Amino acid sequence: MEIERLLTGGHRKAVSFANADGKRWVVPVNGMRLALAIYQPGSFKGRMLKRLLPLLWRIGSFRRLLHADIISCELAPSIYQPCAEAFKTDVLDWSLFGGTPSADSKATIQCDKDGCILGYCKVTDKSDIALRLFKHESSLLASLNSFEEMRGHIPQAFDCTETDDGLYLFIQSTVKTLKSKEVHRWTSLHQQFQSTLHRLTATPMKAAETDIFLSIRRLYDTYANVIPEELRGFVSDSARTVLAQMSNMEVSAVVTHRDFTPWNMIVSDGALFVFDWEYGIYHGLPGLDKCHFLVQTAFFEQHASPEAVIRLLKTHDDIGAMLLKVYLLDMISLYASRCGGRWTDSDYDLLSFRVRLLGMADNFDDRT
Repeated sequence: MEIERLLTGGHRKAVSFANADGKRWVVPVNGMRLALAIYQPGSFKGRMLKRLLPLLWRIGSFRRLLHADIISCELAPSIYQPCAEAFKTDVLDWSLFGGTPSADSKATIQCDKDGCILGYCKVTDKSDIALRLFKHESSLLASLNSFEEMRGHIPQAFDCTETDDGLYLFIQSTVKTLKSKEVHRWTSLHQQFQSTLHRLTATPMKAAETDIFLSIRRLYDTYANVIPEELRGFVSDSARTVLAQMSNMEVSAVVTHRDFTPWNMIVSDGALFVFDWEYGIYHGLPGLDKCHFLVQTAFFEQHASPEAVIRLLKTHDDIGAMLLKVYLLDMISLYASRCGGRWTDSDYDLLSFRVRLLGMADNFDDRT
């Protein structure tokens, strides 16, 4: 979806900039510091950009360094009005993230007023994304918000609707402020959140009936065909082995986020707030989210080798070989379903990294 479809001509001056991965942001210059809350960089360079842009955006040489442009625009009325109604206001400020390039790409709009972030609106022009992701996330959030202990730690879903011009919107709340922090290491807050989630949602069941088992089954039955040929045999064999091991197991299944990373959560007023539940499942396994947090931060932020990641994971006694294999196969399944065989260079690098970890998992329980 072209980002221009979400905008219309107007007098609001904004900076449009992109990164090397093709991700694009549009940030109005008035109130830019708050508007940039939508920009959540993981790299040092990105964090410096976030700090300097409100000060240096007027300087042409600085903008050229960022491949940034100054544009005049407004948010399209078909998006502005539903957001204003959801947040019960006549006037909104906004900023825009065009989304991560992928088959499931969707834009995200941050809605602000009077120096406060009111919430976020996800936007797509694909009906399948609206049904498969937006509706699913809305239902999952409603289910989790039925637990009083979860309220204030996850968004509330306000609206999931289609506009007259063929856009699909999903509007939700936030507690984010300028004082909110991203924490890029596993802490007691993360462990406490996961422990509460597990206690509230634990369901004894056969492993073969869980969402996580079905994900690996889909990988073996269908998605393995889109894995690059040089990796396909090993992934397929690993999936078959794990499915056989799980088939007679009884487990305590729990709601699992599946993208539990620093860029999908904040710490606000000393509490963890977790968003972007679109890939969440009702019946995952305890520990999968922790594996994901540790592996993703090691790969994207620390640029760690597979050997270094294995050493890191071995320092956590609650992570074992079987859990690691299940996690890696589920992630390979999820990414294979998203890419449909069209692996970008960055997708392939991450896939290869996960396959190398999978190859080391057999000896993982040897902690020497």
